Amino acid sequence: MKHLSLVVALTTLSTPALALPISFTGAEFASLPDITFPTGTRTIIGDSLRIDGTSTQAVVASLPLDQFGLNPGGFEVQFNITRLLRDDGNTEQNPFIYLSDGLNLFGATFIDTVEGFGAQIRRDELDSDGQSLNRIEFLGTSPITPVAVNSDYLATISIEIGTDGTTITGDVNNGAVRRTASTTTVFDPGNGAFSLVLGSNSFTENYIINSVTFREVSAATAVAEPGALGGMGLGLLTLGLGLYRRRFV
Repeated sequence: MKHLSLVVALTTLSTPALALPISFTGAEFASLPDITFPTGTRTIIGDSLRIDGTSTQAVVASLPLDQFGLNPGGFEVQFNITRLLRDDGNTEQNPFIYLSDGLNLFGATFIDTVEGFGAQIRRDELDSDGQSLNRIEFLGTSPITPVAVNSDYLATISIEIGTDGTTITGDVNNGAVRRTASTTTVFDPGNGAFSLVLGSNSFTENYIINSVTFREVSAATAVAEPGALGGMGLGLLTLGLGLYRRRFV
């Protein structure tokens, strides 16, 4: 089985303090310091993490990124996720993946149709409860590329921050379909917690995270097949858990 890889890239002038690349499994992701699961349920399946939504347009996971030394600088976060059939038997799922500055959410909804997936670029906001997503700004959708149920796809999100706005690029299957769009809202870490946010469009949606990788943003235009993932054990005392550094070849 191929793996769904989601890459979230953030580019500014500073350099992340944490040596990259660093990868960990879905199970390790669920145990990272300060990660929260405001809604939904989570199940560890071997080395993977299954997430099931319990609310509509809600945050299912939030991971503060300051703890990694990844204050806004050049890096990307890659998710390896398996598409599942929804609990109600529907094939449609629309997971949200964002980078948050504490108020604004920059990223994409991955639009699931019978035929496959596309990337809908969005700038949204967190509700005051920290659990709900307010749909604010639709910026465009890519075409659809075929993806069968119980198979996986590659999805890439890139965010470039400027002084007068933020540019977001969504990519499915390494360029099979792509969309780039801009908002005049600037990503501003001064708004609050700098974090990675996963969202659910429906209380019936579910998916499996197999692995998550942080790496330098320069690799964003050359995402390797995740089947080439290999690992070297690496203990990170500053994170309070073992992560694994993997090379993509």
